[in-house]
Amino acid sequence: MAKGGKKGWGGAYDPYGMWGAKGGCKGAYDPYGMWGSKGAKTGCKGGGKGGGGKGPGKAELLGYPADKKVWVGDLPAGCTADDLMAHFGLAGSVQHVALMRTGTAGVVFSDAAEAEAAVVHLNGTEINDQAVKVEAWQQAA
Repeated sequence: MAKGGKKGWGGAYDPYGMWGAKGGCKGAYDPYGMWGSKGAKTGCKGGGKGGGGKGPGKAELLGYPADKKVWVGDLPAGCTADDLMAHFGLAGSVQHVALMRTGTAGVVFSDAAEAEAAVVHLNGTEINDQAVKVEAWQQAA
């Protein structure tokens, strides 16, 4: 038996460190984003077997209370965190913006009243000539 009581090699054969075996996927090579990482050299958070995670963005929002967060959908291609900061700054003090993969984002405000104001006043408004959806953050069941 290999180290740790597991059968087999105890780790995948990875002579050049391209697949991130041994050591938690540090520097995993994924030039086209095929295996769930975000660029040519990244950590393995999210995507792929066992890479598990909430996906990009969501993990950043875990430390904030749900009543201070809003979900934003139908974002235009090329929308940046700075675009969202400026737009949602109209409703209050934005603490954090997290862009996600599917044209969605999470925005955190300094208090719940500002988050509610964003839902009421900014739902259906346009960012870069495209109407966006703004909804109250829902806890995952």
